[in-house]
Amino acid sequence: AANTIVAGGRGVNGDLTPVFALADALHAAVGVTRDIAFEGLYDEYVGTTGVTVAPALYVAAGISGSPYHVGGMRSSRYVVSVNNDDDAPIKEISDLFIVGDLAAVLPAAAEKLKSRSAG
Repeated sequence: AANTIVAGGRGVNGDLTPVFALADALHAAVGVTRDIAFEGLYDEYVGTTGVTVAPALYVAAGISGSPYHVGGMRSSRYVVSVNNDDDAPIKEISDLFIVGDLAAVLPAAAEKLKSRSAG
């Protein structure tokens, strides 16, 4: 039911803090991949065997784009991906693909959004 979702995958390296920061700045829901849920970092996961979502904006942070995950979020209107691997399969379905370290990109984006909404 969320209009915007910020989701984290294996690339978060066990730390969802940047995902929560950007989600807070966007007033978005948080999502994760199955691997992250199975590590116990979050309860539910986006995917064909998890929750299927269709937000207006889906931000995929550190998510490679396995077919199971993509199947659960493919109906998103816009997909923005942040990944340090320029060849990540999720690039094929992304409207905007940012190559970079999500631990740097997400907090910077969150701060920029917060400063814009404050001013």
